[in-house]
Amino acid sequence: MEVNQPSYGPVVDTLGLDQAVHPRLVTASTILSLLRREAVLSVSFLKDDKVEVMELAIQPGFPGANKKLRFLKLPRGILIGSICRGKEVIIPRGDDVLLPGDRVVIFTRPEMADTVARYFKPRG
Repeated sequence: MEVNQPSYGPVVDTLGLDQAVHPRLVTASTILSLLRREAVLSVSFLKDDKVEVMELAIQPGFPGANKKLRFLKLPRGILIGSICRGKEVIIPRGDDVLLPGDRVVIFTRPEMADTVARYFKPRG
């Protein structure tokens, strides 16, 4: 029997089950394998798993590095919520740029995970 409800996690221990599989966490694992492992820092879900929040490290070789955000042509459905550069947190605007080493928080729908992975994957 399959139960697709992550909030039931504590029941797994109580019932003595060895393992539970959460589809959203499997999706997150897929993203980790598509991007270089060090690029994805964390993946979380909000709003009953309808919104995915990813923290990514901008890698050298990312084609959008050093370009103003307004010119990046982000795929529809991807929102950069913040840029962390050292100890500075930037609420991004069109004239901000992503630099290698920056950490970005991205909001998207779970079905866009592969698109995020392809877009932010370093080239070369």
